[in-house]
Amino acid sequence: IRVRNIQLGYSLPAQLTSKLGMTSARIYTMIENPFTFTKFPGYDPEGARGYDHPNYITVYGGVQLSF
Repeated sequence: IRVRNIQLGYSLPAQLTSKLGMTSARIYTMIENPFTFTKFPGYDPEGARGYDHPNYITVYGGVQLSF
């Protein structure tokens, strides 16, 4: 079992964004490959191509603004 993506975000209320001159604003973070649950002895059960490599965890963050 693998959790591939987790995304958390928050949209600022319209009352606040309108006071700042924006139509919308959103803050978010996303994590890729946070968890893999397996009994496979190597790093990546999907990547067993004769060599082992770790399944890297990637973290993104950002802000989306609309004016």
